[in-house]
Amino acid sequence: MSGDDEGRPVTKRRRLIARPQVPPGPLRDLKALIYELYVEAGAPSLEEMAALVAADDGLAGAPEKDTIHRIIRDTAVPPSQADVVAVVTVLARATTTWDGHDVAQRARDLWVAARLGSAVGVPLGEVTDPFVLEVHRPIASERAGTLPPLPPYVPRPHDRQLAGVVERAAGGASMMAVLVAGSSAGKTRACWQALEPLREAGGWRLRHPFDPARPEAALRDLDRVGPRTVVWLNETQDYLGGGEAGERVAAGLRTLLAAPSRGPVLVLGTLWPAHHAELTRRPESQVRQVLDGTIIEVPETFTGADPAALQHAAGADARLAEAIEHAEDGQITQYLAGGPELLARLTAAEPAAKAVIWAAMDARRMGHHNALPLSLLEEAVPAYLTATQYDQLGQDWLERALAYTAQPCKGASGPVTRIRTQRPHHGRRRRAPHASAHDGGPVYQLADYLDQHGRATRAGHIPPTGFWEAAAVHAHPADQGALGDAAWERGLYRDATQLHKNATTHGDPRAARSLVDHLHRLHPTDQRPSAHAAAHATLNNPGGVALLLGALRQAGADDQVTALLARDPAAQVALDNPSGVANLLGRLRQVGAGDQVTALADRLLAVGMLDQFLQIGDHRERYRFGREPEGHPADRWGWEDLLDLE
Repeated sequence: MSGDDEGRPVTKRRRLIARPQVPPGPLRDLKALIYELYVEAGAPSLEEMAALVAADDGLAGAPEKDTIHRIIRDTAVPPSQADVVAVVTVLARATTTWDGHDVAQRARDLWVAARLGSAVGVPLGEVTDPFVLEVHRPIASERAGTLPPLPPYVPRPHDRQLAGVVERAAGGASMMAVLVAGSSAGKTRACWQALEPLREAGGWRLRHPFDPARPEAALRDLDRVGPRTVVWLNETQDYLGGGEAGERVAAGLRTLLAAPSRGPVLVLGTLWPAHHAELTRRPESQVRQVLDGTIIEVPETFTGADPAALQHAAGADARLAEAIEHAEDGQITQYLAGGPELLARLTAAEPAAKAVIWAAMDARRMGHHNALPLSLLEEAVPAYLTATQYDQLGQDWLERALAYTAQPCKGASGPVTRIRTQRPHHGRRRRAPHASAHDGGPVYQLADYLDQHGRATRAGHIPPTGFWEAAAVHAHPADQGALGDAAWERGLYRDATQLHKNATTHGDPRAARSLVDHLHRLHPTDQRPSAHAAAHATLNNPGGVALLLGALRQAGADDQVTALLARDPAAQVALDNPSGVANLLGRLRQVGAGDQVTALADRLLAVGMLDQFLQIGDHRERYRFGREPEGHPADRWGWEDLLDLE
């Protein structure tokens, strides 16, 4: 501390109510209006504001001190529009620049917009179709007549664990549970059944983000999820995987679960064991931290159930009775989901149909999302056929193969089926997730059970050259980076580099890093890959930009570093991943980009990320006593300045 600081007199001032930190949107605009009025009115005390409201019989609202405090400070939409109007009206009268009537109307409009925009998801009571939430369709049975959509549910020990989580959420705690087991073990069905107490309680909503792609859908409105909302993250790896995007989703989930004003919320997810192991291999990652303590293991076999309850349920449903009779090793839920029939369909398939399934299996295990462009499958299939098999194909071979793979397996989905657009009962047509490829063509999905089967039985198979050539032309741009990584790991350097170049062209900064790094090893003096990466990588991902800067610096591509910095990444990167921002700050310092460090620091301070801001320059000493809501360093304060509220 400097001598000047020591000699400065301790000034007492009225302590301001803290400014709420609210995501962009009408609610933030409303809160900003209220807080600006509060400051310009001289920050009157709660007692003073309550007295002003009580003295005006013409106001429709009559909030008291606690309500006024919540209107100013809380991050939620105030329940009463009239109370909000009352507060802004008396505050406007205490200023010289605001018109009371105008500000009251503005507050009414913003309150309505915030109220309409605050409800994320749909009422849980309206979610009556389990298949919309991706519960597996059960097999059909020749023994039965009309049956309900799902067989009777027989609880097992993991259901009791999950019920405890739901009970705590119903009691007011924000909770998260992720069920882990192999394909078709009953994970999603267990989550569906666990919602019943919340349906009965009423007042809960459900948000299932999937369109246009799962990470983007989750990030789009995660900061708007409010109390009494179920966030449905079936196939959780599709939300938390994929590097930086998954880290951002995980960070958003952690923020949601930790915010008392936004709870209670319930986050439900499902994972295969292999996906869980992959997602949690980095101890410091946001993904691992959000999953910590949430895992509920689901047995692969039907163990732990009450035998009498199981037999009673089988007596009422022929599908369950058939599964009990024929399932091997107690894998009743897998049988119900059509697992054995899917394997039988694969075994009996003609060469072209079998090649379609193998190509789909390889695309999935190499990293493509389960929305496979038809053009990718069509171009890849010949590589899985012998010369004789290919010569014997008819003109309609693709139509016949897809017709075979689309046939339901005892009522469950076929091996490879088209993802079609969905038409709701009322209103205009909307699109299913990934209902068309990036080139506008149709897309297909591989049955979950065969996906897992392919990962186990084809683990030692390297896809043929024709697969990689088809992937480079027809795979979705967002998946080409992962496919390139898979090719490089298998020594297919040329195919990997082509895929990384394609992904870089579409803006993937991690693929750009790989492109620069790999080609620098092979051709140290060729700077064309670095120039391509610096020109095309998107700049919204701070961790990805940091990795790319590091690769360019390592490759000695100084001109390309300058070109990338000229695109002003500090002004464009998202700030919702603190670790990524910290990495970028460190990398900017390494390359001597002081102006970019300063610009990024200003953004950090503006949004309240003080911990990251304090790591820069001399800010730690300047902001030793914190900051004021307006952004400047707080004055020196001590124990004597704290209020005694006892």
